[in-house]
Amino acid sequence: MRRFGADGAIVAVGDSYTFDQDWYGSLAVGAGDGAFYLPRVRVDAALSRKLLADRNLVLTVGPGYYHAPDGHTDRSLLLGATYYFTAPWILEGGVRFNASNPGGVHTRQQFVVATWGRHRQDLVVARHTWGSEGYLTISSQTQLVNFRSRETNLSWRHWVTPQSGAVLGLVRYSNPLYLRTGVTVGVFHDF
Repeated sequence: MRRFGADGAIVAVGDSYTFDQDWYGSLAVGAGDGAFYLPRVRVDAALSRKLLADRNLVLTVGPGYYHAPDGHTDRSLLLGATYYFTAPWILEGGVRFNASNPGGVHTRQQFVVATWGRHRQDLVVARHTWGSEGYLTISSQTQLVNFRSRETNLSWRHWVTPQSGAVLGLVRYSNPLYLRTGVTVGVFHDF
């Protein structure tokens, strides 16, 4: 990535595990290369439960941890719900509560997601997030603290083989200080 005139990189690995027909979970761990705008360490976990006769309503709860190069930390709790309609639609919504230190800054972000398509074919995902954030480092000496922000993402995931494919994404993020737009291009492989 290149943000605020500085290059940075992050490496992350994640896995999802199905416990039984009603329960599944996920764990993701990432580390940045020291760039001031990336996490030194980030950990996210989630536990999900399928409900209703067709198991098409999923409730999710998940803790998160973020340790920044400047020393601040975030601890978060995600609460979410996902409803799987008869293909091709999926709707999701949720809220993430966050506590940032130093300063004991408490914030909340809400999100809604709409997905259209079929797994292992094409998926188009639109996501909108809004609310408040605790800390955002914008230079080695400047931080935004306890501020409002919005982010909108649109992505297209296309399978080329039954396990692999490409993803193209667009993002627009805004806060009181700046506006960021970007494009993401990547490849993926399901193991």
